[in-house]
Amino acid sequence: MTDWLRTSSDNSDAVLRFSSMLLDGNSVPGCYVPLLDKLVSSDSIPKFLRLSAIQSLGRYMLTSINMAEKYKTTIEALLHSEVPEIKHASLELAESLILAFPNEYSSVLSLVMSLLQTDAFNDAAAFNIYARLVLDRKFKLEMLLGPICSGLCGDSENIHRLAISLLKMLSRNAGKS
Repeated sequence: MTDWLRTSSDNSDAVLRFSSMLLDGNSVPGCYVPLLDKLVSSDSIPKFLRLSAIQSLGRYMLTSINMAEKYKTTIEALLHSEVPEIKHASLELAESLILAFPNEYSSVLSLVMSLLQTDAFNDAAAFNIYARLVLDRKFKLEMLLGPICSGLCGDSENIHRLAISLLKMLSRNAGKS
């Protein structure tokens, strides 16, 4: 089936119908989950179809810890994508999975943290995910300081502004438990 999807120029109507079905997570039968995994992992599939597949796969992963564990390595691989939209969709899914299954997704959390520690500390999407997790109180204090300080001292103006906003929100929320 993935070979057929690669030739999407010949089957554009069929690909659009299939991607519409993927976008509506309620209409994708569970038997398609392995196909969704293949779609999100294939660089030769059209980007819009991969993004739809990430969303649908994510809906299934969030339904049970078994599904989340089974496809965790797929999400870890997608977090390294060179395609910004794929990486962003994967970060969004990683955030949802970390919130849903914090103990089982500690390795994904570590991977998101490592994205913040790279030499090119300019990934605003990763910092946004980090900030939302911080505000949801998913980190211990010692995990907060490194990325925030890096954001304040780094070269990226966007990350610098996000770090300042995050510090302001944390100071406003201090003492509210």
